[in-house]
Amino acid sequence: QVKQKTGIEIEIINGNREAAYIYNGVKVSGCLSADNSLIIDIGGGSVEFIICNQEEIIWKQSFEIGAARLMDRFHNTDPIAAGSVKELQTYLDQVLAPLFEAARRINISRLIGSSGAFETFAEVMELEKGNAFDLKSIKHMEFELPHFIRLTTRLISSTHRERAATKGIIPLRVDMIVVASLITRHVLSQLQINEVAMSMYSLKEGVLAELLG
Repeated sequence: QVKQKTGIEIEIINGNREAAYIYNGVKVSGCLSADNSLIIDIGGGSVEFIICNQEEIIWKQSFEIGAARLMDRFHNTDPIAAGSVKELQTYLDQVLAPLFEAARRINISRLIGSSGAFETFAEVMELEKGNAFDLKSIKHMEFELPHFIRLTTRLISSTHRERAATKGIIPLRVDMIVVASLITRHVLSQLQINEVAMSMYSLKEGVLAELLG
């Protein structure tokens, strides 16, 4: 119908191609280095994981464990119940087994979150420091790990009302930020990564980079 009415043909891409675009976007942000990083892109339906450096993708995979899916399955009380958190962590261990297996063979220096929930983390942390924050003025940002841990701990134990009242959290992410926090914290713990960063560039910028390349 879209093609008939507009002449535009919609192309559906698979998870691996999506992950490749995300890598290209993060790369052009200047966030990557010679050291290996793990890019995580948390969407509503899927999460992409890319182990890489500025030269190449070492490993990538898309998993259907997006924030909306996990929220529907595990976040049924407000705040999320401790038992549900444990069930979610067990589920992540099962589903993300290929990621954890691949990561055992590769030294990963830091985790890079691409846009989405990580924009929210960045904005809340900067506002809490009393700093002005403009997403359009930055391409990437390094997080202070202790501050990130404190923030995500607070978000996980918070109520909907408390999150909604937190400056920097847009309405779309008021509830999804809980499972996004849990996914990120669990991966950090399992892989013993001690550095966290955020890239403003992701899928859209990766597509543009390829078109302009």
